[in-house]
Amino acid sequence: MARKDIEHSGIVVGVLGNKLDVQITSNSACSSCSAAKLCTASESKQKIITAYTDDNNIPSVGSQVIIFAHESLGMKAVFLAYVMPLILMVLSIVIANQLGTSEAVSGLVGIVALLPYFIILWLFRHKLDKEFTFKTKNQIM
Repeated sequence: MARKDIEHSGIVVGVLGNKLDVQITSNSACSSCSAAKLCTASESKQKIITAYTDDNNIPSVGSQVIIFAHESLGMKAVFLAYVMPLILMVLSIVIANQLGTSEAVSGLVGIVALLPYFIILWLFRHKLDKEFTFKTKNQIM
């Protein structure tokens, strides 16, 4: 099975060694709809993404580049940000409920159980920051 990448084209707005700040336009899913100009739900935002280049040919400010990240990193991010906290919360509520606490206390236990999880994520933020990176694919001429 081929490895898929998430790609965006953007313009380099800053360079520091092999670290690039790339400005991309992030469009909502409905922005490509033919009624997007009339609808208030469609939107696009300018975002600055930090990307790294391995090239000896480091692009200059104003150059257009393609940045990418592996799709598996996106799935891992979704798991860490949404799935794992949901599992932890539901498991905590079920255990608290089985121990005979009221529903209100069980709900509080579920919410409080997320605190250590997010503190652990925060403590490992530098390690996660090194793992979740964008890289440049090539320069657009």
